[in-house]
Amino acid sequence: MKDIKTIKCEDKEYPNKLLEIEDFPKQIYAIGNYELINKTSIAIVGSRNCTPYGAKYAKEFAKELSKRGLCIVSGMAIGIDANAHIGAMQEQGKTIAVLRFRI
Repeated sequence: MKDIKTIKCEDKEYPNKLLEIEDFPKQIYAIGNYELINKTSIAIVGSRNCTPYGAKYAKEFAKELSKRGLCIVSGMAIGIDANAHIGAMQEQGKTIAVLRFRI
């Protein structure tokens, strides 16, 4: 199993875009290729209970955007999120799965 890396907001690896959020997380945790967090990316998110049309086009959009070198960011829920990751992976694209919790 890979180690979990802690990235604090003052670290150079911390995503610059997150610092633009009013209540940004003071630290994030990453597993895998954490260098992707500062790569040009686009988020595709949506309903867990999506229509077949929504699932199809989440996958298609992710494929096309991955072909153009964009990293796909989404959650890990079934529905739109999962189809976005699947579409990107079908093109050997890169994806980031975001989970959020507060203590």
